[in-house]
Amino acid sequence: MQHDQAITDIIFRSNLLHHFQRKCQAADFPYLKPKLGKLIQYSPLDEGESKNLRKGIFYFNIQSFSENPELMDSFIKKPPKWLQKIGDEQKQREHLQEKALIQIFERFEYVKDSGFQGYSLNLG
Repeated sequence: MQHDQAITDIIFRSNLLHHFQRKCQAADFPYLKPKLGKLIQYSPLDEGESKNLRKGIFYFNIQSFSENPELMDSFIKKPPKWLQKIGDEQKQREHLQEKALIQIFERFEYVKDSGFQGYSLNLG
């Protein structure tokens, strides 16, 4: 996944969840709750990753481009569209010197109840 796409996905998921939580409360659908299924939360860490990267159910990794030449080079070699717009390689490096890469992940699985048939909710 490209870096700029990952940021867009995080923003979209966050906004969608916030909108859904505002519009629909569990008490609004008491008859649905037992049939919806469940979310199984998994560790956000891959095998061998430092436990320091875990905060609760989330994986947090913050890296400064100025302190990580390998990270800088990976973005310069395959620059996302937003970085290409900055200009040539030198301008891109200058721009990234003042930036950091922030990665936040979680892992979960949704398991439908065996009796689940599906529902369509109009949140608009």
